[in-house]
Amino acid sequence: MAIKNRVISATEKEQLRQKLNRRRKIVKAISKLTWLLVFAASIGIYYVVNSFGVVPENLMKYLRIGLIVFNVFFAIFAWLPAVNNTNKIIQSSICGLLAAALCAGIIILPGYKGKLQKMFNEVPSEGTMNICAYVLKDNSNLKDIESLAGRMVGVQNELDVEYQNWAVATINKEINGPDIRTSGFDDIYSAVDALLAGSVDCILLNEEYAKIIEENEDYKDFNSKVRTLYTCAQKIDLKVDTKVVENMTKEPFVIGIIGQDDWLISGIEKTSGYRSDVNIMVFVNPNTKQVLMITIPRDAHVPLYGSRNKMDKLTHSPFVLGIQGWVDTMSAYFGVDINYYLRVNFASLLDIVDAIGGIDINNPYTFTSDVYFDYFKNDNVNKAQYKSIEFPEGEIHLDGQMALSYCRERHNVKGGDMGRNKHQAIVMKAMIDKICSPSIITNANKLLDAVTGKFASNITFEEVTALVKYQLEGMYDWDLQSYSLSGRTGAGPSYMMGGRDLSMVFVSDASLNKAKTYIHQLLNGEIVKVED
Repeated sequence: MAIKNRVISATEKEQLRQKLNRRRKIVKAISKLTWLLVFAASIGIYYVVNSFGVVPENLMKYLRIGLIVFNVFFAIFAWLPAVNNTNKIIQSSICGLLAAALCAGIIILPGYKGKLQKMFNEVPSEGTMNICAYVLKDNSNLKDIESLAGRMVGVQNELDVEYQNWAVATINKEINGPDIRTSGFDDIYSAVDALLAGSVDCILLNEEYAKIIEENEDYKDFNSKVRTLYTCAQKIDLKVDTKVVENMTKEPFVIGIIGQDDWLISGIEKTSGYRSDVNIMVFVNPNTKQVLMITIPRDAHVPLYGSRNKMDKLTHSPFVLGIQGWVDTMSAYFGVDINYYLRVNFASLLDIVDAIGGIDINNPYTFTSDVYFDYFKNDNVNKAQYKSIEFPEGEIHLDGQMALSYCRERHNVKGGDMGRNKHQAIVMKAMIDKICSPSIITNANKLLDAVTGKFASNITFEEVTALVKYQLEGMYDWDLQSYSLSGRTGAGPSYMMGGRDLSMVFVSDASLNKAKTYIHQLLNGEIVKVED
């Protein structure tokens, strides 16, 4: 049976036409709205990217052109009435996705900038020096500061005299009985001997010195035999005086890297005294695109603060003056101004290497290292639990914990401390190569998280961004040269220990002069080629 077509009335036709018009108006409105969102988001993302200060002008120009082109392209679909609904719907969908992506960038990117700005800890202008009153642990007659009244207290004749005098005056104010009596000693160990022998009831020592007394095998049980009866904390100036350069992208500059063999991963402590277990001088010439990295043994016998009357281990240079003591010592040793400093702890290395997906090195020989891996992830585990691992000769991949172990080992490597210095240079070069590679883009967020708050430095955020911008402009291929000071190991006088002999590394004149020659060449624009 044939079906007759129903005749559409004029009223129904009018209703259908109005419905189509309403739909067309809605599609047009959504089309224009999504384009406006893209337009606004384009302006926003441009200003966010530009605010970083790291993107070169030529790349910003390409970004402007790209944003203009696709905004004009989609504006044609959004605003021309001749474009049909189907194309407008497609344009709206694409613009909606683009607007969402650009808005996400506007929200997320400032967080990256914030992480860059927080990369370095603020360098404290003040620190604390603790002069402690040490007594024998089993001396039950000395229970508190009051019990020191009229007692004999050992002090230093040469070291920290001003701070000791303040501590003595403070103690005398605290006690109600007669003032303490003092007996002077020419070195720390003599004072310790007097305390252990009972010749004095107490000794006053800078807390940091107590940390190095046990370096001497004869006093390795010092801290187990004594206790702290009283601590006199005094504020000291920690401001670091360096001659920064006007423009790091045009002038050669020098960075001193001070590494702290800190087991904890809680960051850089803001204290005056500590040991510099990693000592690296980095010389950069942006004109020749060369970097010279010189590693110095921690036990190098050097004139502290440039004074020949204060010969000691390099690692002791930050004990009293903090970073300034190290900077003054190294500046005088090499005869150059240190423009910038970077203080790190070993835990920083672990986090950074893991953040960049590990590093690949060419290990020159096979050796074994004993390390308790999980210690670096948990401050409370037992340090006595170790694991022995082997580093084979040749190309090997290191994660953060293995890289840290590779840098710390000095007993099972050729040359001891000097061998460890070479390992540190190998790891640092591998890290720089990985960070400068295109693959770092996928790990950028992890890297920023890893470095946040792990450094103390006088390098400003503006200087960091200027260097990044400079590199992006030219995508330069930098030549990294490394050299390690060498010499012989023996016993030498320690100024901090009152002239007592400690194990030292006596850098040879030939090695030091060769390093100075390389430094002179790089800073004067000559091409440096380090000889093995």
